[in-house]
Amino acid sequence: QSVAGHHADTMKMAFIIAAQNIDPPHIAKMMSVHDLAESVTGDFISGGRFKAAITKPEKQRLERIVMRMLLQDFPDEDAAREINTLWEEYEDGKTANAVIAHDIDKVEMVMQAQYYAALYPDLKTKFGDMWDAADKGVKTPEGRAWLNELTQQTTPHTLKTQNRAVFTFPWDL
Repeated sequence: QSVAGHHADTMKMAFIIAAQNIDPPHIAKMMSVHDLAESVTGDFISGGRFKAAITKPEKQRLERIVMRMLLQDFPDEDAAREINTLWEEYEDGKTANAVIAHDIDKVEMVMQAQYYAALYPDLKTKFGDMWDAADKGVKTPEGRAWLNELTQQTTPHTLKTQNRAVFTFPWDL
């Protein structure tokens, strides 16, 4: 999956998934910048069989350096400040919007694993770490409900299948 595909899917989910005390447009903007640093550093996996040889504090330090580099010569200072504020909010994970955003990120990862498993049934067991990471990382009741519904679903959904009719979202829109 591409970074662009991940961003697009998480931004769509921010508008589709409703929860109390959140701001879908704000979350969509947050999702549009949440992996900017990873587009340079790559995604360091923090657990499971494919765990990266980097600590979480070192990963965060490296990503903050990258964000400073990406935004230092940005042509619009106000936009650069907003991008950094959104990115920091996501990284800190303390606001209600950021917590839901993290859950969306985890649920999207499971949706991608589900899609991979449908495409490559012989490799289905290889995607278990993605499910485990989501299960450990989801924090809200809404995120837990989405994850439980995905777990019960046997096929991926339209978000991951370019609108092929055989797949549907597990929750009501």
